[in-house]
Formats: sequence, structure tokens, C-alpha cells
Amino acid sequence: MVQDAGLRGHHVEPLANTWTLLLLSRRSASERALSTASRRPSAALPQHVRRDGFMIDPAAEFTVTGAAPFAVEPQRRSGIVCRVGGSTAGRFALRSVRGGLAYPVRGLRGLRLGLGLVDLSNVRRIYVDGFAGRKRVARWTWAPARRRVVEPKKTFVLRPAQSTPHFVAAGFTDIERADRIEVVVEVRAGKTATLEICRLAYLG
Repeated sequence: MVQDAGLRGHHVEPLANTWTLLLLSRRSASERALSTASRRPSAALPQHVRRDGFMIDPAAEFTVTGAAPFAVEPQRRSGIVCRVGGSTAGRFALRSVRGGLAYPVRGLRGLRLGLGLVDLSNVRRIYVDGFAGRKRVARWTWAPARRRVVEPKKTFVLRPAQSTPHFVAAGFTDIERADRIEVVVEVRAGKTATLEICRLAYLG
């Protein structure tokens, strides 16, 4: 990417395992820039950064999971829209229901999840679970009514056994063996909720 842009790279530095700082120039970097970069930590990537990162197409690689009435609508530019609930018949009449999408992964050392918060007024909880076979090895839980988000779209960075201001982490065991993740919405009885999965990437 740097070469295609006609640039030269002089310094690469990972930051908080989330961003990467680059010192680039078209010809040669200034002495001031090089001096500043040389005073920073070594450019060698620490072990926890040298992980394989994978992007998942939310609209192409999913399977439906859960028992709730469920509809999905792939979006060309923005991911996939999920509509959960809407039935008041039979076993869905008196209790909350869950439905969501599952995606294959190869280990799970970190997750970046972009959500479009279309309609969460009837959502009790959103679960992001990691599974190894049938065994659940990771869980992050968000109760939107308790921890609100005002942005129409938000990206959440989820790390093993670490809670965020929105998602609570629990139940982490053998997470490096994870072979799929599930994003599941729990909807109040007889109600409907809409959620958009815009972006999905993980460290394996």
C-alpha cells in the first residue's frame, strides 16, 4: 500500500495493539522526524502483536443461530441487517427470544465489532460468544438499557477477559481453540429489534 502510494517507510510502531503508527515520506524524512522516531520504543513487534488478523465479510460468511424468528438482509456497502423477534405465537409469546449470526474463526485473541444501532429499544442483551465446538469459551454481554450509546454506529474492541464500558466479559477458557463466534440478540417477549453488523475482524 505504501509503495503503491509512492511513499517510503522509515518507521513502524504498534500502539496499544490497536493502531499502527507509520513515518512515511515521498523522498526522505526530515532529520527532526527521524530523530523523534529514534527516541521511541523499538520498531520490533512484540509477541502479542504478531498475531494473524482476519477480516470477515458480515454479509457473506454467516450462519443463523438461535431459536427466535429471524430475518437477515445483506447490505452491499454496510454489512448485514438482522431483525429478531416479531412473533407472539406459541413458545415465543411469554418469554424473551434470542437470535443471531455465527461466523467461523481460527482462534480468538481479540475482536473488532462494528454495529449499526438501528433499533435497540426492545433488546434485553447482546451476546458475543466464542465457541470451540459445542463448548463456549468466551462471552461478552451488553445490556443496552443500562449502558446506552448515542452514536448511530459504533465499533467495539473486545479483548479476552477484559470488560469495556459497554460489554462485560466473563467465562473465558481455552479461547485460542475457538472456531466460531456468535453475535446474538435477546429480544423482549413479543417484540422486534433491528441490529446491523457493519464490520467484523479478529485476531487469531
